Amino acid sequence: LPETAAADAVAADRSLGLVYVFEGGAPGFDVYSIKGMKRIATVTTGTAKPTHSGAVDPATHEVFAYAGGDASLDVYRPVPQ
Repeated sequence: LPETAAADAVAADRSLGLVYVFEGGAPGFDVYSIKGMKRIATVTTGTAKPTHSGAVDPATHEVFAYAGGDASLDVYRPVPQ
């Protein structure tokens, strides 16, 4: 995958057809379409430190991303386009 900076963790939400790649070298994560594995978005956490890890809840479609140096867990939800 052409990730932004050094992927540390990957999570998939198969029912939405999305893959989330959490970056060890960037403050955020990339979002890919399962079909074709093309990047469709880059989400920043708003902190200067790398994200490193995250997870997705396929039941609620919520995405949990560790917010680097803030020692917090940010929660995101994809918006249909």
